[in-house]
Amino acid sequence: YFVRTKWGNSNNSAEAFGIVYLFERVGADFHRCFLQGLERSRLPEQALEYSRLHAVAEEEHAKIVANGLDIYKDEVEALRLGVDSGADVLHRLWDGFGKLIYRKG
Repeated sequence: YFVRTKWGNSNNSAEAFGIVYLFERVGADFHRCFLQGLERSRLPEQALEYSRLHAVAEEEHAKIVANGLDIYKDEVEALRLGVDSGADVLHRLWDGFGKLIYRKG
């Protein structure tokens, strides 16, 4: 719901781009670390293929989005608002995982 609402709002494309930037940067880091964990699991190469490709693709996405930040160089506050609101949503997501999976909180 959050992503659909924010990205569908053409009145503030800088804020939406801030969200995209955050999600792509976090996604690149997440998939790289996740792959490292899978590699230690002794899974066969065929089982790792998707994660290997995805880790590379996410890093490429993050670079592409970072290159696009210049488009909104005059709208830094809107970009920051997007990053902050995206970070809040991710924080709530991880808190929810903690509550459901680990029974924390």
